[in-house]
Amino acid sequence: MPEDEMVPAGSYKLIKQFRSENAFRSARDMPWSRKILDLEKKKLCGRTAWAWIRVIMYFGFLYLTLIAFFFFWRLVFNSLHNDESGPRWLKGPPGLSVFPTNGSTISYYQHLMADIYPLADRIDEYIFNLDDNAEDYFEECNHDDLWGFPSGKPCLFIKLNYVLGYIPATYDTPGTLPSDAPAELADIITKYSGVSKIWLTCEVTAGPAPKFQYIPGPFYTLADEKLPAKPLGRVVAVQLNELKPNSKTYVTCSAWARNIPIDTEFNGIGHVKFSVEMRTETVQKPGVDNWKTTASPPIRSHAHDHDHDNKNVQPFPSLDGEMKQDMKVDDRNSDFLNKPALPMVEPPEGVMAEQPLPPQEPPEGGPYDEPPTEAPSL
Repeated sequence: MPEDEMVPAGSYKLIKQFRSENAFRSARDMPWSRKILDLEKKKLCGRTAWAWIRVIMYFGFLYLTLIAFFFFWRLVFNSLHNDESGPRWLKGPPGLSVFPTNGSTISYYQHLMADIYPLADRIDEYIFNLDDNAEDYFEECNHDDLWGFPSGKPCLFIKLNYVLGYIPATYDTPGTLPSDAPAELADIITKYSGVSKIWLTCEVTAGPAPKFQYIPGPFYTLADEKLPAKPLGRVVAVQLNELKPNSKTYVTCSAWARNIPIDTEFNGIGHVKFSVEMRTETVQKPGVDNWKTTASPPIRSHAHDHDHDNKNVQPFPSLDGEMKQDMKVDDRNSDFLNKPALPMVEPPEGVMAEQPLPPQEPPEGGPYDEPPTEAPSL
Protein backbone atom coordinates (compact mmCIF):
# COMPACT_ATOMS: atom_id res chain seq x y z
CA MET A 1 0.00 0.00 0.00
CA PRO A 2 1.43 3.42 -0.86
CA GLU A 3 2.51 5.54 2.07
CA ASP A 4 0.41 8.49 1.03
CA GLU A 5 -2.74 6.50 1.43
CA MET A 6 -1.84 5.23 4.96
CA VAL A 7 -3.86 6.92 7.66
CA PRO A 8 -2.67 6.51 11.31
CA ALA A 9 -5.31 5.21 13.68
CA GLY A 10 -4.13 7.48 16.43
CA SER A 11 -1.15 8.08 18.75
CA TYR A 12 0.74 5.07 19.95
CA LYS A 13 3.89 4.29 22.04
CA LEU A 14 6.56 1.71 21.16
CA ILE A 15 7.69 -0.35 24.20
CA LYS A 16 10.99 -2.29 24.00
CA GLN A 17 10.72 -5.83 25.32
CA PHE A 18 13.41 -8.37 26.43
CA ARG A 19 13.06 -12.14 26.39
CA SER A 20 14.79 -12.61 29.72
CA GLU A 21 12.44 -10.19 31.38
CA ASN A 22 9.44 -11.86 29.87
CA ALA A 23 10.65 -15.31 30.94
CA PHE A 24 11.35 -14.08 34.45
CA ARG A 25 7.98 -12.39 34.60
CA SER A 26 6.15 -15.49 33.40
CA ALA A 27 8.04 -17.75 35.85
CA ARG A 28 7.26 -15.37 38.68
CA ASP A 29 3.62 -15.25 37.87
CA MET A 30 3.41 -19.04 37.44
CA PRO A 31 1.64 -20.84 40.31
CA TRP A 32 3.75 -23.14 42.55
CA SER A 33 1.93 -26.27 41.38
CA ARG A 34 3.11 -25.67 37.80
CA LYS A 35 6.62 -25.02 39.07
CA ILE A 36 6.82 -28.58 40.46
CA LEU A 37 4.99 -30.42 37.72
CA ASP A 38 4.30 -28.76 34.41
CA LEU A 39 2.22 -31.22 32.39
CA GLU A 40 1.95 -28.83 29.49
CA LYS A 41 5.71 -28.65 28.93
CA LYS A 42 6.39 -32.09 30.53
CA LYS A 43 8.79 -30.75 33.13
CA LEU A 44 9.49 -31.78 36.68
CA CYS A 45 10.98 -29.09 38.87
CA GLY A 46 11.81 -27.14 35.76
CA ARG A 47 13.67 -29.97 34.00
CA THR A 48 12.61 -32.40 31.34
CA ALA A 49 13.09 -36.15 31.57
CA TRP A 50 16.24 -36.11 29.42
CA ALA A 51 17.73 -33.34 31.53
CA TRP A 52 17.14 -35.37 34.69
CA ILE A 53 18.78 -38.43 33.06
CA ARG A 54 21.90 -36.42 32.22
CA VAL A 55 22.16 -35.04 35.76
CA ILE A 56 21.79 -38.49 37.29
CA MET A 57 24.40 -39.96 34.93
CA TYR A 58 26.91 -37.20 35.72
CA PHE A 59 26.71 -37.49 39.49
CA GLY A 60 26.56 -41.30 39.33
CA PHE A 61 29.81 -41.42 37.36
CA LEU A 62 31.44 -38.90 39.72
CA TYR A 63 30.63 -40.81 42.89
CA LEU A 64 31.53 -44.17 41.35
CA THR A 65 34.95 -42.74 40.44
CA LEU A 66 35.50 -41.49 43.99
CA ILE A 67 34.48 -44.83 45.47
CA ALA A 68 36.80 -46.71 43.11
CA PHE A 69 39.67 -44.33 43.94
CA PHE A 70 39.16 -44.86 47.68
CA PHE A 71 39.04 -48.65 47.46
CA PHE A 72 42.09 -48.76 45.19
CA TRP A 73 44.34 -46.95 47.70
CA ARG A 74 42.83 -48.88 50.57
CA LEU A 75 43.85 -52.07 48.79
CA VAL A 76 47.38 -50.72 48.26
CA PHE A 77 47.63 -49.73 51.93
CA ASN A 78 46.45 -53.15 53.11
CA SER A 79 48.98 -54.89 50.88
CA LEU A 80 51.86 -52.79 52.25
CA HIS A 81 50.81 -52.65 55.87
CA ASN A 82 52.18 -55.26 58.24
CA ASP A 83 50.09 -56.00 61.30
CA GLU A 84 53.11 -57.45 63.13
CA SER A 85 55.45 -55.33 65.21
CA GLY A 86 58.47 -55.92 62.96
CA PRO A 87 59.22 -54.08 59.72
CA ARG A 88 58.25 -55.48 56.35
CA TRP A 89 61.52 -54.64 54.59
CA LEU A 90 64.85 -54.94 56.41
CA LYS A 91 67.76 -52.59 55.90
CA GLY A 92 70.23 -55.46 55.76
CA PRO A 93 72.60 -57.30 58.08
CA PRO A 94 74.21 -55.30 60.88
CA GLY A 95 77.69 -53.86 60.54
CA LEU A 96 80.60 -53.48 62.95
CA SER A 97 82.26 -50.37 64.33
CA VAL A 98 85.17 -49.72 66.70
CA PHE A 99 85.67 -47.00 69.28
CA PRO A 100 87.04 -44.92 71.12
CA THR A 101 88.10 -43.35 67.81
CA ASN A 102 86.00 -42.80 64.72
CA GLY A 103 88.96 -43.38 62.42
CA SER A 104 90.73 -46.60 61.56
CA THR A 105 94.01 -45.76 63.34
CA ILE A 106 94.52 -45.62 67.12
CA SER A 107 97.92 -44.13 67.95
CA TYR A 108 99.14 -42.77 71.27
CA TYR A 109 102.23 -42.33 73.44
CA GLN A 110 102.23 -44.65 76.42
CA HIS A 111 103.91 -42.14 78.75
CA LEU A 112 101.93 -39.06 77.69
CA MET A 113 98.75 -38.51 79.66
CA ALA A 114 97.77 -35.86 77.13
CA ASP A 115 97.26 -38.70 74.62
CA ILE A 116 95.68 -41.18 77.04
CA TYR A 117 93.15 -38.97 78.82
CA PRO A 118 91.13 -38.08 75.67
CA LEU A 119 90.85 -41.76 74.73
CA ALA A 120 89.80 -42.77 78.23
CA ASP A 121 87.28 -39.92 78.44
CA ARG A 122 85.62 -40.99 75.18
CA ILE A 123 85.30 -44.54 76.46
CA ASP A 124 83.87 -43.37 79.80
CA GLU A 125 81.32 -41.17 78.07
CA TYR A 126 80.26 -43.91 75.68
CA ILE A 127 80.11 -46.58 78.39
CA PHE A 128 78.00 -44.29 80.58
CA ASN A 129 75.48 -43.85 77.75
CA LEU A 130 75.25 -47.60 77.21
CA ASP A 131 73.99 -48.57 80.65
CA ASP A 132 74.35 -47.57 84.28
CA ASN A 133 76.16 -50.84 85.08
CA ALA A 134 78.37 -50.81 82.00
CA GLU A 135 81.49 -49.89 83.96
CA ASP A 136 81.07 -52.95 86.19
CA TYR A 137 80.29 -55.05 83.11
CA PHE A 138 83.73 -54.26 81.63
CA GLU A 139 85.57 -53.99 84.96
CA GLU A 140 88.10 -56.66 83.98
CA CYS A 141 89.33 -54.37 81.22
CA ASN A 142 89.76 -51.29 83.43
CA HIS A 143 92.11 -52.21 86.29
CA ASP A 144 94.11 -48.98 85.96
CA ASP A 145 91.00 -46.77 85.50
CA LEU A 146 92.37 -45.71 82.10
CA TRP A 147 91.26 -48.78 80.12
CA GLY A 148 94.76 -50.26 79.93
CA PHE A 149 96.36 -47.57 77.75
CA PRO A 150 99.20 -46.56 80.13
CA SER A 151 99.93 -50.18 81.12
CA GLY A 152 100.38 -51.33 77.52
CA LYS A 153 97.12 -53.34 77.46
CA PRO A 154 94.67 -51.08 75.63
CA CYS A 155 90.99 -52.03 75.48
CA LEU A 156 89.06 -51.39 72.29
CA PHE A 157 85.32 -51.87 71.92
CA ILE A 158 83.73 -53.62 68.94
CA LYS A 159 80.07 -52.72 68.54
CA LEU A 160 77.49 -54.65 66.51
CA ASN A 161 75.06 -52.12 65.06
CA TYR A 162 71.34 -52.59 65.68
CA VAL A 163 68.94 -53.39 62.83
CA LEU A 164 65.23 -53.40 63.64
CA GLY A 165 63.63 -56.79 63.09
CA TYR A 166 66.85 -58.56 62.12
CA ILE A 167 66.85 -62.26 63.09
CA PRO A 168 70.32 -63.81 62.80
CA ALA A 169 70.96 -67.36 61.66
CA THR A 170 73.79 -68.47 63.93
CA TYR A 171 76.47 -71.15 63.75
CA ASP A 172 75.72 -73.52 66.63
CA THR A 173 78.19 -76.33 65.85
CA PRO A 174 81.74 -76.29 64.47
CA GLY A 175 80.68 -78.49 61.56
CA THR A 176 78.46 -75.76 60.13
CA LEU A 177 81.25 -73.20 59.82
CA PRO A 178 82.32 -72.03 56.35
CA SER A 179 85.68 -72.99 54.93
CA ASP A 180 87.15 -69.49 55.31
CA ALA A 181 86.43 -69.33 59.06
CA PRO A 182 89.51 -69.09 61.33
CA ALA A 183 90.62 -72.20 63.18
CA GLU A 184 90.05 -70.64 66.60
CA LEU A 185 86.35 -70.16 65.86
CA ALA A 186 85.66 -73.89 66.14
CA ASP A 187 87.26 -73.94 69.60
CA ILE A 188 85.23 -70.88 70.62
CA ILE A 189 81.94 -72.50 69.56
CA THR A 190 82.82 -75.68 71.45
CA LYS A 191 83.73 -73.73 74.58
CA TYR A 192 80.71 -71.39 74.62
CA SER A 193 78.08 -73.68 73.07
CA GLY A 194 74.50 -73.53 74.27
CA VAL A 195 72.46 -70.42 73.59
CA SER A 196 72.60 -69.08 70.03
CA LYS A 197 75.19 -66.34 69.65
CA ILE A 198 76.83 -64.20 67.01
CA TRP A 199 80.54 -64.98 67.25
CA LEU A 200 83.39 -62.47 67.12
CA THR A 201 86.98 -63.17 66.12
CA CYS A 202 89.96 -60.83 65.72
CA GLU A 203 93.15 -61.59 63.83
CA VAL A 204 96.31 -59.67 62.95
CA THR A 205 96.80 -59.03 59.25
CA ALA A 206 100.14 -57.17 59.52
CA GLY A 207 102.63 -56.31 62.24
CA PRO A 208 103.43 -58.04 65.53
CA ALA A 209 100.59 -60.15 66.93
CA PRO A 210 99.35 -59.44 70.47
CA LYS A 211 97.13 -61.74 72.51
CA PHE A 212 93.42 -60.95 72.32
CA GLN A 213 91.17 -61.17 75.36
CA TYR A 214 87.42 -60.78 74.82
CA ILE A 215 85.30 -59.29 77.61
CA PRO A 216 82.81 -60.69 78.53
CA GLY A 217 83.43 -63.20 75.71
CA PRO A 218 83.96 -63.54 71.95
CA PHE A 219 80.24 -63.37 71.15
CA TYR A 220 77.11 -61.21 71.07
CA THR A 221 74.25 -62.70 73.09
CA LEU A 222 70.82 -62.65 71.45
CA ALA A 223 67.52 -61.70 73.10
CA ASP A 224 64.60 -63.91 71.97
CA GLU A 225 66.62 -64.96 68.92
CA LYS A 226 66.98 -61.31 67.89
CA LEU A 227 69.56 -58.62 68.40
CA PRO A 228 69.24 -57.09 71.86
CA ALA A 229 67.72 -53.64 71.78
CA LYS A 230 69.98 -52.47 74.61
CA PRO A 231 73.40 -51.53 73.24
CA LEU A 232 75.27 -53.12 76.16
CA GLY A 233 74.56 -56.60 74.77
CA ARG A 234 75.96 -55.60 71.39
CA VAL A 235 79.38 -54.42 72.61
CA VAL A 236 82.46 -56.60 73.23
CA ALA A 237 85.68 -55.26 74.75
CA VAL A 238 88.86 -56.57 73.10
CA GLN A 239 92.01 -56.19 75.21
CA LEU A 240 95.36 -56.32 73.40
CA ASN A 241 97.89 -57.98 75.72
CA GLU A 242 101.63 -58.08 75.04
CA LEU A 243 101.35 -55.27 72.52
CA LYS A 244 104.75 -54.49 71.02
CA PRO A 245 105.64 -50.81 71.37
CA ASN A 246 106.79 -48.55 68.53
CA SER A 247 105.20 -50.77 65.88
CA LYS A 248 101.88 -50.63 64.09
CA THR A 249 99.57 -53.65 64.36
CA TYR A 250 96.78 -54.10 61.81
CA VAL A 251 93.74 -55.97 63.15
CA THR A 252 90.57 -57.27 61.47
CA CYS A 253 87.58 -58.27 63.62
CA SER A 254 84.72 -60.22 62.01
CA ALA A 255 81.20 -61.15 63.10
CA TRP A 256 80.13 -64.69 62.25
CA ALA A 257 76.53 -65.64 61.40
CA ARG A 258 74.90 -67.32 58.43
CA ASN A 259 73.14 -64.17 57.24
CA ILE A 260 75.97 -61.70 57.96
CA PRO A 261 78.09 -61.49 54.81
CA ILE A 262 81.70 -60.39 55.16
CA ASP A 263 82.53 -57.96 52.37
CA THR A 264 86.28 -57.35 52.37
CA GLU A 265 85.95 -54.48 49.90
CA PHE A 266 83.98 -52.21 52.22
CA ASN A 267 85.01 -51.71 55.83
CA GLY A 268 82.20 -52.24 58.35
CA ILE A 269 80.15 -54.81 56.40
CA GLY A 270 80.52 -57.96 58.48
CA HIS A 271 83.95 -56.89 59.69
CA VAL A 272 85.93 -53.87 60.83
CA LYS A 273 89.60 -53.04 60.19
CA PHE A 274 91.77 -50.83 62.35
CA SER A 275 95.39 -50.36 63.40
CA VAL A 276 96.93 -49.78 66.83
CA GLU A 277 100.28 -48.11 67.50
CA MET A 278 101.61 -47.69 71.04
CA ARG A 279 104.65 -45.43 71.07
CA THR A 280 107.23 -45.19 73.81
CA GLU A 281 110.08 -42.71 74.22
CA THR A 282 113.17 -44.94 74.01
CA VAL A 283 115.81 -42.36 72.97
CA GLN A 284 116.64 -39.39 75.14
CA LYS A 285 116.33 -36.15 73.27
CA PRO A 286 119.70 -34.26 73.25
CA GLY A 287 119.77 -31.08 75.25
CA VAL A 288 121.79 -27.93 74.78
CA ASP A 289 123.98 -28.70 77.81
CA ASN A 290 125.17 -32.12 76.64
CA TRP A 291 125.72 -31.68 72.92
CA LYS A 292 128.95 -33.12 71.49
CA THR A 293 131.19 -30.88 69.46
CA THR A 294 134.24 -31.42 67.25
CA ALA A 295 135.82 -28.05 68.05
CA SER A 296 139.16 -27.94 69.85
CA PRO A 297 139.25 -27.35 73.61
CA PRO A 298 139.55 -23.72 74.68
CA ILE A 299 143.05 -22.37 75.42
CA ARG A 300 143.64 -21.54 79.04
CA SER A 301 145.32 -18.32 80.09
CA HIS A 302 148.76 -18.17 81.76
CA ALA A 303 147.21 -16.93 84.96
CA HIS A 304 145.67 -20.31 85.69
CA ASP A 305 148.60 -22.51 84.65
CA HIS A 306 149.99 -22.77 88.16
CA ASP A 307 146.63 -24.05 89.46
CA HIS A 308 146.18 -26.79 86.88
CA ASP A 309 149.65 -28.21 86.27
CA ASN A 310 149.73 -32.01 86.31
CA LYS A 311 146.02 -32.09 87.27
CA ASN A 312 143.13 -33.52 85.33
CA VAL A 313 139.80 -31.86 84.92
CA GLN A 314 136.83 -33.59 86.57
CA PRO A 315 135.06 -36.10 84.25
CA PHE A 316 131.62 -35.27 82.82
CA PRO A 317 128.86 -37.55 81.46
CA SER A 318 128.14 -37.61 77.74
CA LEU A 319 125.02 -38.65 75.81
CA ASP A 320 125.90 -42.36 75.74
CA GLY A 321 126.37 -42.47 79.49
CA GLU A 322 130.13 -43.14 79.43
CA MET A 323 132.51 -41.11 81.58
CA LYS A 324 135.22 -39.44 79.56
CA GLN A 325 138.36 -37.71 80.78
CA ASP A 326 139.17 -34.26 79.60
CA MET A 327 142.74 -33.67 78.44
CA LYS A 328 144.99 -30.97 79.70
CA VAL A 329 145.76 -28.39 77.02
CA ASP A 330 148.74 -26.08 77.14
CA ASP A 331 148.47 -22.95 75.13
CA ARG A 332 152.27 -22.93 74.54
CA ASN A 333 152.47 -26.50 73.28
CA SER A 334 149.07 -27.28 71.79
CA ASP A 335 148.61 -30.09 69.30
CA PHE A 336 146.11 -27.99 67.52
CA LEU A 337 148.61 -25.17 66.95
CA ASN A 338 151.57 -27.48 66.17
CA LYS A 339 149.88 -29.38 63.36
CA PRO A 340 151.89 -29.19 60.11
CA ALA A 341 150.45 -27.29 57.21
CA LEU A 342 149.00 -29.15 54.29
CA PRO A 343 151.46 -29.79 51.41
CA MET A 344 151.11 -27.83 48.21
CA VAL A 345 149.65 -29.81 45.35
CA GLU A 346 151.16 -29.19 41.94
CA PRO A 347 148.64 -28.91 39.08
CA PRO A 348 148.77 -31.62 36.40
CA GLU A 349 150.55 -31.09 33.13
CA GLY A 350 148.66 -29.09 30.57
CA VAL A 351 146.66 -27.25 33.17
CA MET A 352 147.66 -23.73 34.01
CA ALA A 353 147.90 -22.94 37.64
CA GLU A 354 145.78 -20.14 38.90
CA GLN A 355 147.77 -16.98 39.40
CA PRO A 356 147.42 -15.44 42.83
CA LEU A 357 145.63 -12.17 42.97
CA PRO A 358 147.86 -9.14 43.35
CA PRO A 359 147.65 -7.31 46.63
CA GLN A 360 145.09 -4.59 46.56
CA GLU A 361 145.72 -1.24 48.08
CA PRO A 362 143.06 0.13 50.36
CA PRO A 363 140.84 2.70 48.70
CA GLU A 364 141.37 6.32 49.42
CA GLY A 365 139.04 7.95 51.84
CA GLY A 366 138.63 5.08 54.22
CA PRO A 367 136.55 5.20 57.34
CA TYR A 368 139.59 6.23 59.41
CA ASP A 369 140.82 8.97 57.07
CA GLU A 370 140.30 12.59 57.86
CA PRO A 371 137.70 14.49 55.85
CA PRO A 372 138.99 16.22 52.70
CA THR A 373 139.97 19.83 53.03
CA GLU A 374 139.41 20.79 49.37
CA ALA A 375 136.29 20.42 47.29
CA PRO A 376 136.45 17.84 44.53
CA SER A 377 137.08 19.17 41.02
CA LEU A 378 134.29 18.82 38.51
